[in-house]
Amino acid sequence: MQLAAIDVAVSGADSIDSAPSAARPPSDVLPAALQERSPDYIRRSLGFAWPLIAAWFRPQIRGLARIPPDGPILLVGNHSGGNVAPDTLALTLGFYRRFGVERPFFQLAHHLVMKAPWLSLLRKYGMLEASWENARAALDRGAAVLIYPGGDWEAHRPSWHGDRVEFAGREGFVRLALATGVPIVP
Repeated sequence: MQLAAIDVAVSGADSIDSAPSAARPPSDVLPAALQERSPDYIRRSLGFAWPLIAAWFRPQIRGLARIPPDGPILLVGNHSGGNVAPDTLALTLGFYRRFGVERPFFQLAHHLVMKAPWLSLLRKYGMLEASWENARAALDRGAAVLIYPGGDWEAHRPSWHGDRVEFAGREGFVRLALATGVPIVP
């Protein structure tokens, strides 16, 4: 397994803790969750979304050069910032600026985030409900997948734990990487 580091200096997806026992569908069948990503929408909105995020949050995204230029990869990060955590959006926009909107990229999100009506547009950027099935389907189709194993635990940890990465014992992402043979980029 390969490891490298990405750092997003701004302050949501949950763990993949258990593998499904059912057989996977053929790779030519695109699961409904993966169909909502829209390269056309991303292309149209990137020109105003990035300057807005850059001006408001001033993200510093370092380490994108460590991501292979193509193929499946599991990007693993830690979450900070409670209910207002711009790290995922900043990294998503930075990813698309570097690799282009045609490269499949999905970000796993907590069930409650997926149910928030005001966040539904993020599905067009590739936001998926965090599950083993969704992550596996995306990786099997050559996508980059972003996961925050600590998810809700880390987003709401006490401020005095802000310098720690606490995945709350969630290690499913390691099993996922081993099962799919994809590299992990922290």
